[in-house]
Amino acid sequence: MRKWTKAALLSGLLFPGIGHLALKEYFRASILIVAAVAAVYVLTSAAVDQAMSVVDRVNSGDVAPDAQSISEAITASSAEADNRPRMRRS
Repeated sequence: MRKWTKAALLSGLLFPGIGHLALKEYFRASILIVAAVAAVYVLTSAAVDQAMSVVDRVNSGDVAPDAQSISEAITASSAEADNRPRMRRS
């Protein structure tokens, strides 16, 4: 197996940037790893924030503590998140 094929498989199957580490391209690897970690952080924090808002609604009594009501609250929370205005860069 060629060195670049192995690197592509490492980056694609394990984590972005690992293949560049195998090729000893440390600068590119660090950029890719930092970008991937930042993306995972943003997505995870958004999911946790949404889950915590549903948990708070269940704890306050606004949502019944059963699977159907919680599922509906999650769906409503997702719809609210989709309708929120986003910051635009100029």
